[in-house]
Amino acid sequence: MPITGVKMRCQIANSIFIDITILCLIISVTKISPLSNFYLKINKLITMKPTPNPSENKTPSKNNKSVDNTKLLDIVSIFPDLPGVYLMKDIGGIVIYVGKAKNLKKRVKSYFLKGRDTRPTVAFLLPRIADIDFVVTKNEKEALILENTLIKKHKPKYNINLKDDKSYFSIKLTVKNAFPRMILTRKVKKDGSVYLGPYTSSASARETIEIIRDIFLIRTCSDSTLRNRSRACLNYQIKKCSAPCVGNINKADYKKSIEGVKMFLNGDVNGLIRSLKREMKAESFSENFEVAARIRDQINAINVTVEKQRAVTHKSSMNNDIIGAYREGAGVSINVINVRGGTIIGIKSHVFLDSALDAQEALLSFIKQYYHGDKEIPREIVVSEKLADLVLIKDWLSEKRESAVNIKVPKRGDSRRIMEMALENAKQSLLNKLKLQIDIENELTQIKEKLHLSRMPEVIECYDISNLMGKEAVGSKVVMQNGALNKDNYRRYKIRTRSESDDFGMMYEVLKRRFSRHDYMPDLIVIDGGKGHLGIALRVMEELKITTVDVVSLAKEKRVKSELKDERVYLPGRKNPVVISSLGSAFNMLIRLRDEAHRFAITYHKNLRSKKLTGSIFDGIKGIGPKKRELILSSITSLDDITAEKLGEVKGLSKGDVATIINYFTL
Repeated sequence: MPITGVKMRCQIANSIFIDITILCLIISVTKISPLSNFYLKINKLITMKPTPNPSENKTPSKNNKSVDNTKLLDIVSIFPDLPGVYLMKDIGGIVIYVGKAKNLKKRVKSYFLKGRDTRPTVAFLLPRIADIDFVVTKNEKEALILENTLIKKHKPKYNINLKDDKSYFSIKLTVKNAFPRMILTRKVKKDGSVYLGPYTSSASARETIEIIRDIFLIRTCSDSTLRNRSRACLNYQIKKCSAPCVGNINKADYKKSIEGVKMFLNGDVNGLIRSLKREMKAESFSENFEVAARIRDQINAINVTVEKQRAVTHKSSMNNDIIGAYREGAGVSINVINVRGGTIIGIKSHVFLDSALDAQEALLSFIKQYYHGDKEIPREIVVSEKLADLVLIKDWLSEKRESAVNIKVPKRGDSRRIMEMALENAKQSLLNKLKLQIDIENELTQIKEKLHLSRMPEVIECYDISNLMGKEAVGSKVVMQNGALNKDNYRRYKIRTRSESDDFGMMYEVLKRRFSRHDYMPDLIVIDGGKGHLGIALRVMEELKITTVDVVSLAKEKRVKSELKDERVYLPGRKNPVVISSLGSAFNMLIRLRDEAHRFAITYHKNLRSKKLTGSIFDGIKGIGPKKRELILSSITSLDDITAEKLGEVKGLSKGDVATIINYFTL
């Protein structure tokens, strides 16, 4: 193989974060003719931009077109008989579906052969496919991992796309320390610590930590506090810590407490109580009655806690995740119930609307993404549907957990009862989401009709200006998509062209900067202001020849000559505004969006003002960072001290730094 070929594939590996040696190996065994076509397809895949935010694609009718199946079969004909991942794209080049295959050619070809693949997903996807790309992997397990990575990158419309969830908490035990501590954390790392959870709310996690402190007296203070204390803190006085900082407990006894915490949180309560009872008897036999009494109280506290929490099952050893999928119409809802030690510690539903996948496919895709990161994997996962690729998924999860993982569909008992609860929760979550969607569609329809808009306002952008007498002037853009705030598309603008108080000029600058970019177009622009602000927005649209976006302005209520004027909407081509109270409750959506734009702008403005008030005259000097500024300010007392001689005496400043500072103030 030519050297250039190896270099090309290694660059591919860097781009998609796959091991270079693996991909270089793949080249040596891949037999594709012509080879240049193979490289061409891979290069197209890697250089392809991530699929934009749904709000950025405003041409759905175009993208629903497809090419002839014969052309797609010609594309598939160059696919290798190897494992890998395929990416289906619409006519706009946007990835709409990502899948994995044990044999790329056979798997993708089956989509286009009648009777070979009867899944509803296939019939739904075929009219929308215009092109297909692929990437080869060493084996099917690597294909599974790459599939998840590409779904995260491209966010395909017809895959289940589980957002990174930062709301799960774990209790971290730093067991590598001589006296381990408990920490509440969202991140699970392979750092030798023990992580217990997950907990879907910080409140439940903190409550568990308090219970552990009451029973086992485990420290929560930092390592530096532990090292530097000379006397026990208040936690020791109120019996929430055993005070290892001052030697009140030795390492062996503290380690026993840590083992007890792990047994307690892992659900082995019976084993823990048996162990404590043996210890209590041994202490009684040695006539250490005070220690024995303390262990007795510990046992009683554990029993009381377990009885309060055991609302799920009588099996205190039950540690599993129960995942149920429910589908209705075009929506899929997946509910996850986390059970640890026979107690439910977390319940959460994930709803996906407009999904092309059936319940079984959605469940499989969800599981691959749910456990893709650092989330704790229990020894058993209970699912509502029999999974395809079951052996592959079990092997992958077992490898991640570093011990065997079982996946089963429950037939009877506690697992079946909790699964019914999960399915009911999934159903209710989906129905609530569908009802909310209908309500939002009705409100958007009212806004369209009453403001005489040219299109349904699915994506709305709102702009506001904030300044104080022209100083620290900023603009804000907030976005609402289908009735929900889309914070990923929020933007802040620092005003560049105006130094005096000129609201119209500042709004002109913000809108010109925003719409001069070749970016997605919203359906509706809302300007925080009156008729003059509307005129500025219309002027920008005219200058940039934008004719497909509706524009309105929304003025706040105000008092004029003792008369309170309601919120008003100014429309193009209409002299008098429309009083918003006459338009119905749907317009609360616009008021909420306008208030959010105001909050976002004024927060940025206040931050800039705060920085300016707490800054120094050295802040703007390039190459002089916070540490050097601190050295300068601690050494000089007045502007007269800003001389080459005085600055040269400041330790930490080089001759170049001194020259830079002198030039800054001289020029």
